[in-house]
Amino acid sequence: MLRRLLKDLIPRSLRPIILLRRYQIFALELDKNSGIRLPEEYSHYFITSVEQYYAAISAGFDFLLYPENENIEAGLEAGACLLCLFKEKSLAHTTWLASDYARAVYDSIFIAGGIGDVSDAFIGPCNTYHPYRGRGLYPSALTLACEYLKSIGAKRAFINCRISNVSSVRGIEKACFKKAGRVWIWYFLGQKYRFNNLDN
Repeated sequence: MLRRLLKDLIPRSLRPIILLRRYQIFALELDKNSGIRLPEEYSHYFITSVEQYYAAISAGFDFLLYPENENIEAGLEAGACLLCLFKEKSLAHTTWLASDYARAVYDSIFIAGGIGDVSDAFIGPCNTYHPYRGRGLYPSALTLACEYLKSIGAKRAFINCRISNVSSVRGIEKACFKKAGRVWIWYFLGQKYRFNNLDN
């Protein structure tokens, strides 16, 4: 409602000066499990090092669909883990996992801190690539991600998405995550302002 009002009131030439983005934060205690399984025709791999990434490429796994604005090597070197889902050897979905907020290198909501504590883990960004959308891969990937994070000692996992991204919200909730608050990011005259409204 506020976004629509601002859009109507602010001239198009000024819209880049004032911008509001709203994010929903979700949390899951890792002693819970959604029971969702990955469809049989897909395989999954947790890539935790640059060497594993290069080995996957050498084995013929195709990463061509991965977004060009993110560097896989940089994420792995920062200590994050990349969950990859493949159909045969074609990349279908990726999800970044971080054991603490400082390793959530491609998620500006989490890397800024202020959410969770030292025993919490962070999930995102997540991408299901165009040819594989609508097949239930997202909640399957989140279930696999939570199982991995639990195995390395995390107690709770956080994930976020834009409030307007209805399909992501549905996938996250299907994986048993619960709403834990919201984050508003304001951009005004080149300055960034952040407001957290969190339950934790």
